[in-house]
Amino acid sequence: MVDKIKHLLIGITGSPGAGKTFFAKELSAATGLRAIELNDIVKRCKLYKGKDSDGSLIVDIKALSLKTKELASKDSCIIVGHLLPELSIKLNLAIVLRISLKKLLSRLMKRRYSMEKIRENIIAEALDYCGEKAVQKGISKEVYEINALSKSQRREIIEYAKAVKSGKICKKPKKRIFNEMKELEELARKGKYGI
Repeated sequence: MVDKIKHLLIGITGSPGAGKTFFAKELSAATGLRAIELNDIVKRCKLYKGKDSDGSLIVDIKALSLKTKELASKDSCIIVGHLLPELSIKLNLAIVLRISLKKLLSRLMKRRYSMEKIRENIIAEALDYCGEKAVQKGISKEVYEINALSKSQRREIIEYAKAVKSGKICKKPKKRIFNEMKELEELARKGKYGI
């Protein structure tokens, strides 16, 4: 047994469409921690400077960072959003959801994203933007990437988070490396969606 963390902050990030909200609900149900959605904070607190050509909000990152810190200071929680690696916040645990480019493409098309936004998000996923940025910014000493569609990988992270929350000693999750560049190359060769 180790000391129980009194103020546990867990972050979930990944590309839009990766399944962050779904996983946050699973993790919240298992740990009893409330989930804070960054998109909800942006909209509720009007933390944006306008809209881009696609109609997406241009988020005021500094204001979002301050508001998120304020909300997260009250109690242990899960912070969810693709902008999480952009914020100046320190987490106990960061989880990056990864997804195949074809699955992401399908989800973004269902959401009726513009071709420009789809291209932008496919390339960001292929380059592991969220994971690389999370490590680079040092948002947590522990950053784990998991396949969002793998029940076993989600379960492994959930069990680890539960153990961390309760102060139990447990085996750390496996570090995984995802390389989507071959899939990106395949989509580019086929000339799909302007990629």
